[in-house]
Amino acid sequence: MATTTRSASILAEDSEASSVAELLLEATENQNHSIYLNYKGLTDIPPELVDNDETFKNLQHLFLKRNLIQTLPSNIGNLTGLVELYLHSNCLTTLPDEIYTLFSLQSLNVSNNQLKSLPATLGQLSTLQKLLVSDNLLATLPPELGKLQELSVLEASTNQLTSLPSELCHCSKLRSINVTNNQLRCLPRQIINLSYLKELTANGNRLVYLPMDLGLWQEHLSTVYVDNNPMLHALPFSLWQKKIGATRCGTQTLSAEQCSSKRTIQANSLTAILPPELRLVKDGSEPHKEVLPLLEISLAVVHRLKDRLDISSLPRTIAELVTCPTAHCMAPSCCEKPIFTVAWVHLLKLEWAQPWQRSPGSIGFAGLCCSKQCLRTFKRIPVPTF
Repeated sequence: MATTTRSASILAEDSEASSVAELLLEATENQNHSIYLNYKGLTDIPPELVDNDETFKNLQHLFLKRNLIQTLPSNIGNLTGLVELYLHSNCLTTLPDEIYTLFSLQSLNVSNNQLKSLPATLGQLSTLQKLLVSDNLLATLPPELGKLQELSVLEASTNQLTSLPSELCHCSKLRSINVTNNQLRCLPRQIINLSYLKELTANGNRLVYLPMDLGLWQEHLSTVYVDNNPMLHALPFSLWQKKIGATRCGTQTLSAEQCSSKRTIQANSLTAILPPELRLVKDGSEPHKEVLPLLEISLAVVHRLKDRLDISSLPRTIAELVTCPTAHCMAPSCCEKPIFTVAWVHLLKLEWAQPWQRSPGSIGFAGLCCSKQCLRTFKRIPVPTF
């Protein structure tokens, strides 16, 4: 009979009243699939759990919430059938490289510990679906996480993250990302390639801009929460149909240096700070004749031929720009031409689509176009009418 949520809760409460020895003996005799060792004051995982790979070969769920465990044993892989490892609220400072030997693991919860880093070997957990590392001291996430092809949930809120690895875009089944309360100034542009992403939460960071194509082709992306990012003065126009949380954004006054930056646009009582890849930003007031810089033309050519060229010899930043452009043209004529280093920009609000933009002080959208002609069309008809 399947264990219901209520019966599982009762089992957990009963386990809290039993000794560790009693629980392990019962699990051995009954070949239990779950063991609850929460609130036991443990400083280590009991050796008898992992010393023999046969004794607990049927164990699938191990709960060790609110103990005092500082590290995991190197022979943790003896739990060959373990599907879920729950270590919320312990004293973990590191995870062993041998974590990859948990070949069946689908859910790892090490939230509310003292982890300063994660081992690269996490990327070898080929069956991992949920990685929960919130409330730690992490400054970075290993790029090897991009190898987790089954990963669907990444929770990394309340850490000290200053960046996210671009390799996350290879986690093709990723549906939910939560990086609330970190120190992120931007999100990797490659996140737009996560076609199954449904929810992105990045509240309480230091975001200055978002990927300009975020949500453009991500039909599953329904919600984007970026509340309380004081330096985020505009959202990419590609999000205009999504559910957005953007309260307390754009509240920080720009410095004189920021105001004079070529990446800062101010128009229609709105402001936007654009990605650093954009070297030339225009508003349509320049002379009619347009001559694109050689760099923009070259990048466009290499982008068209990228599947036939070997771009591995290019500098990483250039190679990444070729494979994932800064943006695509927002003109409603379905232009969608890639934009690399030059853009024509229009700032606007769509209060009928996003009622929260009616509030005084709310931020607007920044739409990028590939030419002055497309900009004119976009200003006249910002959204498709068909």
